[in-house]
Amino acid sequence: MALLGLPAAAVQLDGAWMLGGISAVLATASAGAVSQFTRQKAERARLEIEDRAVFEQAETDRRAQHDKEQAHKGQEHAAEEGARGRLRAALDSGDPQALAELLHVELLNEDFPVPVVAEAEFDGLTIVEIEVTLPELDDVPEDRPNVLASGKLSRKKIAAKDRVSIYEDLRRGIALRLAYETLRVLPTVQRVRCRGTFTETGPRGEDVERVALLLDLERAQLGEIDLDRADPSTALRALGKFGCTKKGELREVG
Repeated sequence: MALLGLPAAAVQLDGAWMLGGISAVLATASAGAVSQFTRQKAERARLEIEDRAVFEQAETDRRAQHDKEQAHKGQEHAAEEGARGRLRAALDSGDPQALAELLHVELLNEDFPVPVVAEAEFDGLTIVEIEVTLPELDDVPEDRPNVLASGKLSRKKIAAKDRVSIYEDLRRGIALRLAYETLRVLPTVQRVRCRGTFTETGPRGEDVERVALLLDLERAQLGEIDLDRADPSTALRALGKFGCTKKGELREVG
């Protein structure tokens, strides 16, 4: 029997070829599905490994940070115990030199906004005289950070009078802080005298030391001052003398 004028054998062969083609397509699709499943399984395994690695790294970082914080606390505790031990030893010895060395270490640990050079001398165990080299006007920056309305950061020039005012408070604040720390660290001390000095050129070109700040503070007066809130200018006017011109230049006080 012929179909469309072709021999039956040709149709059968053609049909067999068509069936074979369909089988090949099904086999290819099945292999593709298996391959996609394998890739998805491998990707899930890779992500699980990555997630586990991220978690383990986070745990390692957390433990390291915890150990670091604990070590820092231990160092602080050891430092505090050491300071208390040195204080007890100095007080037991009754040696002003030992107290002076202890005070020197404590004052070095103070976080002042500018470098401070100070020396302390003891008059017995109850009076301390501190001599501090006062900072200069150049230690106060001429401008300050300023955030614009657009959110950009710029620098804004500080007016001359404001800069001098900042400078005055800086020096006065340093003197008050030195006196406060001395009375805090050494319970035997009842009075602190602080002399702020500066150096100027004499008539012959020599360096001449002048006194521009005098502070005389007793322990009883300290309780009347809240150093965290007090205006250092007001506090120093009540407790001592300070010489400074309107241009920020130091002048001698008697």
